[in-house]
Amino acid sequence: MSESPEFSISTARPIPPTPVRLVQWPLVREPGTAFWILAASAGFSVLAARAIDSLLAGCFCLVALWVCAWRCWLPIRYDLGPAGVTQRTLGRQLLLPWSQFFRYEVSGDLILLIRDAENSPLVPFRAIYLHSGSQHEETLALLEYYLPSGASAR
Repeated sequence: MSESPEFSISTARPIPPTPVRLVQWPLVREPGTAFWILAASAGFSVLAARAIDSLLAGCFCLVALWVCAWRCWLPIRYDLGPAGVTQRTLGRQLLLPWSQFFRYEVSGDLILLIRDAENSPLVPFRAIYLHSGSQHEETLALLEYYLPSGASAR
């Protein structure tokens, strides 16, 4: 009588990784870049004021440019967990479930969460940029777990 080894197939999903909290504040993390954004917007505002010959228009242009660059000035906290990505700024929060992300791209410690299926000119404006820093490996493990396989482009 021949003995056949018993095989068991496990269909259990691996244990989910622990949630990750990332705090983004370029004004503190990269003050040089924030300074150049500030200087460039001031320069464009001066050009606009001279071209239109209106100081008020130049001030309006400056305020509009600073509002558009709000992610540079305000601290943003991202919580990545089972429900998705929660973005918290100034006491307000926005939950983006994992189903809204199609893929992610990694470049150094920068992770780009892409919400569009196809490449379009609007992809950079709708994406979420995460600087993972010292939590890079934990963040990648979490993304590989919650996003579909093959979703990352490295």
